[in-house]
Amino acid sequence: MMATHYRNTLADIIQDFDNNYLSRSTYEAIAWAGLGEIENNQSTVAWQNLTFAEQQAITNILNEHFFNGTSNCN
Repeated sequence: MMATHYRNTLADIIQDFDNNYLSRSTYEAIAWAGLGEIENNQSTVAWQNLTFAEQQAITNILNEHFFNGTSNCN
């Protein structure tokens, strides 16, 4: 329920914080981080309700921008 209810809110907050630097779909994918898959290869009901294509698109965006993206942190 939380993933369904708060996903757009989280995407809005991330997008505002980032000053709209990336596409909306990227912010929506980032909002899925922590809401989709959980420990031991289990997943939330909201994640399970997505099609495989939707899951793969989100995973690809997360891998590209969130987990493997560039960082300005030192």
